[in-house]
Amino acid sequence: MSSLQSRTSPTARCLLCVHCGSEAPSLYQQVGQDIRLRQCVFCSQTVDHYIEFEILLVFIDMQLFCREVYRHVLHNRFSKQPEVLRREAWRFLLVCLLLDTHARWRSSQWSEHAVADGEQADESGILHWLQSHDGDWAALAVTLVEMATYLLVVSSVVLLVPSAKRSCSPAFGAGIWEAHLSIWEAVSVSSFGKLFTLVTMVWGGFAGGVGETINVAVGAFVAASNSVAVQTAVGDSDCGRALAAVVCGTVARGAVAMMVRRTHGLLA
Repeated sequence: MSSLQSRTSPTARCLLCVHCGSEAPSLYQQVGQDIRLRQCVFCSQTVDHYIEFEILLVFIDMQLFCREVYRHVLHNRFSKQPEVLRREAWRFLLVCLLLDTHARWRSSQWSEHAVADGEQADESGILHWLQSHDGDWAALAVTLVEMATYLLVVSSVVLLVPSAKRSCSPAFGAGIWEAHLSIWEAVSVSSFGKLFTLVTMVWGGFAGGVGETINVAVGAFVAASNSVAVQTAVGDSDCGRALAAVVCGTVARGAVAMMVRRTHGLLA
């Protein structure tokens, strides 16, 4: 039982300076009777100023592709309870799966009905959609395979391509399984952009080309966020390896979708 827990529990996270990525002993320091934010001995900046920010401000910086904020989230914010971050990351992957599947189902409904009679697909919500069994579960299965392919290819490319610099990132030094999990965790955290697809659910009418344009824009935004998060998770100084991994994962996911479309006709 203890061996199973050691495999599934995330390793402790070392604290990093969000600016230069150097390891820090703590986020605070005592100066006389005062407790102040620690200054990094390497870059002389505050180790992590985000610990005093509201979560909304942290989320805004995540949308601006700041590596500093990903160091804060992936390393410092949950350094004492890394299992909390991992649990929430897996939960959000489930949310992403439902959003992607619902978007696929809506696209399929529009292609089958909207062009024929000028009417949109029935907007009855995700819960009603999941309760139907006329092919919708097949779309869920296909989306699950695509997501699994994307995650596996991204982490595999990152781990197979050599890098000159690796920090104290949890993605390394704790075994191959922990490395994959840490990278998938970073991908999940940086996939918050998929929540923007809720716009097309709340304000119906984005059928046809407009809906597809929104999906492509959201996909590009999520891919860019994934590359920044993966780069931060593995401690690379440049984005080459992370960007290559995300591109390979996107191509592999597209190849899976095309293969399914041609062989089983599950998608429009």
